[in-house]
Amino acid sequence: MPIASILIPAYNRERLIGETIESAIKQTVQDIEIIVVDNDSSDQTASVALEYMKTDSRVRVYKNTDNIGPVLNWIRCAQLSTAPFSKILFSDDLIADSFLEKTLPYIFEPRCGFVYTSALIGAGEWKGGEAYAAYVGDTKISQNTFVRQSVYCDGVNPVSPGAALFRTADLLKNISIELDGITEYDFKSTGA
Repeated sequence: MPIASILIPAYNRERLIGETIESAIKQTVQDIEIIVVDNDSSDQTASVALEYMKTDSRVRVYKNTDNIGPVLNWIRCAQLSTAPFSKILFSDDLIADSFLEKTLPYIFEPRCGFVYTSALIGAGEWKGGEAYAAYVGDTKISQNTFVRQSVYCDGVNPVSPGAALFRTADLLKNISIELDGITEYDFKSTGA
């Protein structure tokens, strides 16, 4: 069983999916699986991904028969994981080679809920501004501090799910497609 899954939900990304998969393959931690779930793309996304599966046994590619929306596709990716830890890598993003090497040691700690890093957001590869850097350095924060930061930071989230490592079981338990009492919002399209 691999130690971590890199989950790549994809839809109509034939021009970008190759770079995304290549960045996952280059992880310094090699005991991984890379799961690509194409959400019934109308372009060649699945075909491009299948080429990587032919040359690297860690890559597995699935194609939904219908477009189930982005959030249900995230859940499908997590359901296909066989690893205890998972990282969602959106199909237009890249992952630094040492991401798992640097984050895995922290998630083994019993009281760790998840591990996250800042992200570079920009138009060029590995160029852009740093985002989601609510804390500096190797900082451990309590659940209360994290929730307070999330709620009271003027709507700025201190973390992006695309820059985090989770326990796979926690992903499956906590990705929501609805919230009690809120009926006018389409969480299947955007997540909760």
